[in-house]
Amino acid sequence: MRSSPVVFAVLLGAVFGVLTASLSKALRYQAPDECKWLAVTSDGEKEVTSSQDPDQEVALVCHLRTINSELENTNFSVIQPQYTVRLRIECADMFYFQSSITPGSFHTLSDLKDLCIEYC
Repeated sequence: MRSSPVVFAVLLGAVFGVLTASLSKALRYQAPDECKWLAVTSDGEKEVTSSQDPDQEVALVCHLRTINSELENTNFSVIQPQYTVRLRIECADMFYFQSSITPGSFHTLSDLKDLCIEYC
């Protein structure tokens, strides 16, 4: 019995659709180095899981040495722009290097409601 090209195309489309959806969800919450994603819930913040609602509001918590210093360059544009409602950046207070943030560093974070920068 021969398979119809239409059936094959539909099956292939379904497989790639599922793969694309699961890959985009996994990549969506791939945190930058020294950072981790937390799901924002009515009970507080919890670790983001793979079964998380795709429209879940999230917080990103980063523990850095400095922000854009002579030691390292920090790229905030890699942060997931949608649904990121909180960003908390904590620099190491044992280093005495000056941090710097350029104007518009967080302009891509359209849903950002709470920004906390400490020890930078």
